[in-house]
Amino acid sequence: MNNATWKDFVPGRWQEAIDVRDFIQLNYTPYTEGPEFLSDATPRTKALMEKVQELFAQERAKGGVLDIDTDTVSSLVSYAPGYVDKEKELIVGLQTDAPIKRSVNPFGGLRMVSQSCKAYGYE
Repeated sequence: MNNATWKDFVPGRWQEAIDVRDFIQLNYTPYTEGPEFLSDATPRTKALMEKVQELFAQERAKGGVLDIDTDTVSSLVSYAPGYVDKEKELIVGLQTDAPIKRSVNPFGGLRMVSQSCKAYGYE
């Protein structure tokens, strides 16, 4: 298959079949320069990280878990979008409906989940 979009890429099996590994192996060029191209975090990102760091400190002070949702089985669609600070965030997608709130995924074994929750004072 010949496609003008691919003209700057090294040809390979990836052109005939789905072969991501082949594409990467043939077209990847390692970056060996320094970090000069990186920018500092924006003031918005710094403010969000301060809030997250405070939540992590609260979590550590509480023994390692700030909160656990024991009523909802975790999946990709279990929760509405969650935020640390909705007005400052550009990317949405906390794991649960509250920052640093742990979800329960019992697919590794219900007994293990139950014991883990009990260890932190949850039923």
